[in-house]
Amino acid sequence: MNVTACRHRLQNLVGYPRLAHPGLVLQRLLQDQADPKAAPALLRAARGAQTHAHAVYRAAFNRRKDYFEALKQPPNPIAVADFPLGTPQGGRLIIGLGNESPLETGLSLHHTYGVPVIPGSAIKGLAAHFLLTIGRPSLQSVIFGDTEDAGYVTFHDAWLEPDSLTRKDQDEGLQLDVMTPHHSKYYERKRYQIQGQAVAGGPQNGDPIPPTDFDNPIPIPFLSVRGIFRFVLTCADTSQNGAQWLKWTKQLVCEALAQWGIGGKTSSGYGRLVSLGSAPISSSFSPEAVGLPPPGTVVVATLLKHKHGQPWRASTALRTGDRSGPIVNGDPPSAAEGNVIKLVVDYIDDKAIKFRFSP
Repeated sequence: MNVTACRHRLQNLVGYPRLAHPGLVLQRLLQDQADPKAAPALLRAARGAQTHAHAVYRAAFNRRKDYFEALKQPPNPIAVADFPLGTPQGGRLIIGLGNESPLETGLSLHHTYGVPVIPGSAIKGLAAHFLLTIGRPSLQSVIFGDTEDAGYVTFHDAWLEPDSLTRKDQDEGLQLDVMTPHHSKYYERKRYQIQGQAVAGGPQNGDPIPPTDFDNPIPIPFLSVRGIFRFVLTCADTSQNGAQWLKWTKQLVCEALAQWGIGGKTSSGYGRLVSLGSAPISSSFSPEAVGLPPPGTVVVATLLKHKHGQPWRASTALRTGDRSGPIVNGDPPSAAEGNVIKLVVDYIDDKAIKFRFSP
């Protein structure tokens, strides 16, 4: 039985040459969900619509660019990092593959202009996970916030550059793509529904269907994206610390996107975004930039349990949590576990701290 998926007055619009909103095409113009030719035709129509969206989208893109430029100006300037990242040669990106859609696959598109967009929440989530993996916990609360304070850096949506909608000679913008699950019933965890008596030694009624070489592969068409995206990060702190946080966050985002990718099918190589100007995360460390006391600062610390033959250790409460380390210049006078004393920070980085007694 055929299922009409859009209003009768819209059924002839798929072939209309001046459609200019790929999102509306995908959401409203699917004619027949049961027709195997309907989905590929819809995807081709959406890809064609991106060219006609170019003029309006470019105007919006430039307004957005001017807005972030204006944020940098006095009297109340905000630090802004604006940088492009693009899909590498042969690379593609798919964001929102599981979004609600009349088709089996979704795609994150700008609601107003219908062009591909990377949500700022996705960028922030990727960067936060990557930061924890590489072991820089002291930056976590500064960039992303914690249960007590909000983070200093705002992650904005990444917009596709307008020229990527029209560079068809370089295969940019929306791209026709296909995935081919070979064992659909196994992936969907379906079970045998056997009519009558089951064969002895064979599958029984209700048994899970296993993957076999006899399964029929089912091609599923979808849209992926190629091109250059414009990323924007902002920090309300315009001091030198704010500029350093923004620099670290930019490097963090660049490295996470280059190494891990973003969106769906990253295990198959999708989602990588690179820049010729991207650099690895700097190994330089500024304690003040992340709210830690620099060397030479006097802090209140608690002596920890002492082991014979080893230096005393102490613990102090910092903005990023309690931090413990050795006392490097001898034993404290009349020391005992639990004593609260004043110590000087001798060394500190994002992972370790060392103390010394003040002269």
